[in-house]
Amino acid sequence: MKLNVKTPYTFTTFGFVVYYVVLVAMLALILVRGDNTLPLHMGSHISNFSLVVTYLFCIGSVTMLTKFSWKYILANAALLILINLLVETVVSILNTPDIIDALYGIAGVVFALALLVAMRAYGFRPAK
Repeated sequence: MKLNVKTPYTFTTFGFVVYYVVLVAMLALILVRGDNTLPLHMGSHISNFSLVVTYLFCIGSVTMLTKFSWKYILANAALLILINLLVETVVSILNTPDIIDALYGIAGVVFALALLVAMRAYGFRPAK
């Protein structure tokens, strides 16, 4: 079954490459989680960063391909920050409260938003 979905935008070559490089890089960071040879004990916190970047970057890219709404992307970013702060400071079920983890999550949101700004400028073109 072939899905015939038309979107107003499509990836440029640069956008296509950046999209997959980011996804592979975030997967690699998840795989090195717990590696104590990384500087500043990043190994124990990097999964929070990479999961947030992966989620927001994928959701943001799909949003840009379909209808592009910064409101939706920024609402997701704000929700991620709020949830991150709540889970890492208040919720102790299945989690050890750790403010550094929350900071890595916030850094992931900022990094993903920066990637999306670059993708908006250079990664998409109008579909034919």
